[in-house]
Amino acid sequence: MSRKILSLATAAVAAASFAPAAGAAGDAPAKLKVEGAYLYVDHLAASDQDFVRVVFQTADPLDRRYDGAIRAGVKIEGVASSIASVKRGGTCYTGATQIRGGRIATIDADGDVVRRKPKVGGKYAVQFSTRDGQKVTRTLTLRAERKGDDSGKPLGC
Repeated sequence: MSRKILSLATAAVAAASFAPAAGAAGDAPAKLKVEGAYLYVDHLAASDQDFVRVVFQTADPLDRRYDGAIRAGVKIEGVASSIASVKRGGTCYTGATQIRGGRIATIDADGDVVRRKPKVGGKYAVQFSTRDGQKVTRTLTLRAERKGDDSGKPLGC
């Protein structure tokens, strides 16, 4: 009986020595580098809702919390949105803002929320950010939805 306990304890110590140390000095998050992105009008037929959706690809996977939540976000015209993975285990992500009454919420120069009609072909400021303060801003052209947009096909995801 004591041999089993000793061998289990030895196995646990050995496994712990191979696991990376949490909070180690070399665990700095990777630099946020947006490889590609596109913005399109997305329609969900099941709920009859429209969105302005951004799909983007990063050079490295984004940092995640202990429970798997992505520690990053996106702002479309100043309005924050959470993001989700397009494909599990990949580096493609998506975020969206809802179109309500034919308009999206935007933030003007004074910091006020203004409703604006999204126009295909119009330019929109999109800011990608991580929880550690890294930010990348791109100006993207809004386009109509194409087949494969939801899966990140134009980026090769």
